[in-house]
Amino acid sequence: MSNKGTYKRKYYLHRQLKKQGFSLYLGDKNKTITVMPDLADSANGNKYVAELQNGYSYGVQFLNPIIQ
Repeated sequence: MSNKGTYKRKYYLHRQLKKQGFSLYLGDKNKTITVMPDLADSANGNKYVAELQNGYSYGVQFLNPIIQ
């Protein structure tokens, strides 16, 4: 079984998320999509977020900034 094309697909998904305003953290052991409050509603139904989360084991972190 070959994963040919997996890298290209993930690269495409990364580009789509960045166009929509999401940010990605790609570490050695973990991969996280960070979601700001203004994008929270769109992240819940986003097909690119879902594919990275379910197909490639990305975590999704919803950020809530402290308001002073």
